[in-house]
Amino acid sequence: MVKIPLTVEQIENLLKWRDENLDLVRACVVPFPECSILSENGMKVRVEQLNKTLLYSFTVTDCNAGLVKGRFVWDAEVKTVYHGTPELSHDNTQTALTVWASVMAYIANFKREVIECDEPAKTQHRESQGRTERSKRNTSRDRVIYLRPIVNKYGKIEEQRRKYTAPDHAFSVRGHYRHYKSGKVVFVQPYEKNTGKEKDKRNKVVKIMEV
Repeated sequence: MVKIPLTVEQIENLLKWRDENLDLVRACVVPFPECSILSENGMKVRVEQLNKTLLYSFTVTDCNAGLVKGRFVWDAEVKTVYHGTPELSHDNTQTALTVWASVMAYIANFKREVIECDEPAKTQHRESQGRTERSKRNTSRDRVIYLRPIVNKYGKIEEQRRKYTAPDHAFSVRGHYRHYKSGKVVFVQPYEKNTGKEKDKRNKVVKIMEV
């Protein structure tokens, strides 16, 4: 199970980011089909994929009170909620679904802003011949995903992609070695590139013939 802890500020910034990238969030491929999103205010949203389909089971828990607030199933194919428990309000259902979708889309598109690590192995104490021994459990460790706190600096995805602009002037290229697939290595002497751009900058005189 993947655990994703979030601060209240991160959730607010994620929702702002989602508002600017609605199409991206709706079309996102889920990077973690099973995860648990933990908010610092005590709310936990546990999501599990059902039988490798596009159905996801949500369990919303109030960790402070130790109570399960409700469960529902999200059909990602037809965008519909099923089997919602009466005690879970419509607003809480939409909030859990929105936060989950925003987190999944953000992680999928900003992998460089994700810190992934393993949770420390749990230990248990046992009595053996009058003394206490500590032993590690042979259970798989949970993966923990942390989002960097600069999530609010990102706007629309289209605006963040690097745009290439061809140089409009001549520039020098340093000497370097060129490696060919055949294994041959050739040293290329320094040279000037884009020298034709300079010629285009010269003023041109166009003479208009009188008829």
